[in-house]
Amino acid sequence: MTIRTLCGLVLPLSLVAAAGCSIAERRATTAADWRAVQRAAASDVAVATLVTARSDDVATDLQATSPLTTPAHGCTIAAQLSLTDDWDRLPAEFFADVHSAYRCENMLLLLAAGGASYAIHKTVDDDVEDFYNEHPNRWDKGQEFFAAIGNPGHHFAAVAGMYAWSLHTQDAEMHDLSLALFNAVSITGLSTMFLKATVGANTESPNGQQDPFGGAWPSGHTSSSFAFAAVLDEYYGHRVGVPAYMLAGLVGWERIDDGEHDLSDVVFGAVLGYVIGKTVACDHHVRFCGMELQPHVDAATGATGIAFERRF
Repeated sequence: MTIRTLCGLVLPLSLVAAAGCSIAERRATTAADWRAVQRAAASDVAVATLVTARSDDVATDLQATSPLTTPAHGCTIAAQLSLTDDWDRLPAEFFADVHSAYRCENMLLLLAAGGASYAIHKTVDDDVEDFYNEHPNRWDKGQEFFAAIGNPGHHFAAVAGMYAWSLHTQDAEMHDLSLALFNAVSITGLSTMFLKATVGANTESPNGQQDPFGGAWPSGHTSSSFAFAAVLDEYYGHRVGVPAYMLAGLVGWERIDDGEHDLSDVVFGAVLGYVIGKTVACDHHVRFCGMELQPHVDAATGATGIAFERRF
């Protein structure tokens, strides 16, 4: 294994490891929330939990009014985490994330980013290319380092490692994070390849090298890096998100410095990855043990509580 490959695998994992303190805080908060629900259940306040199982248009409501038990580690009310269950749920959850990522407001934002990228291409790209041609290879070995960090293949390898570890340790939070990262990076990668083969088919990189997926626009390393960073930011806040965004920005800078991409390619790639990563992470973040979590008020009794929804 080369140093470049090693760096590409270790850096994404180290960002997740740096989230350890945030994980502890989040779990403490979760336990506190559950204790608050227990206190409400023990008092005169009626607490109801609702689990809705949906199959096509058929919905079955299961009511439970007994006090809830506090999960000791992450979410113990879920069944044991397993590859088989995840494989069965993957198509539905993946396409739900695709639908969410390309909702109307996101499409408008991406269209605006596409317009900005086109304007940059017409006005700034040539000047930026000339500048870097006059100062070639300024990063020396640093180019290989950041190219490795931004390699989408290394992102998938890091996610696979996280996912395997979450199954081994039955860590529900790490498990959910790995699934969110997989969907975000996958949707971003597929979107990037589609754009390269269609809209960006005739674009060329400054160094003249042919992209295997079509044109140079947008930058795949940049889009994947920003998608990864956006998910980490949503899960663990700016303490992890800011360093992740900085690394993603340096990946984009390296692509320009190495002559692999124009500034316009990197700008749109960054927006594409951010929008998809943030949207997917937000959707996964409101789920609890694979279920969507939302407030619930019983129309008949007026009881309040938490609604858990799971689609099959």
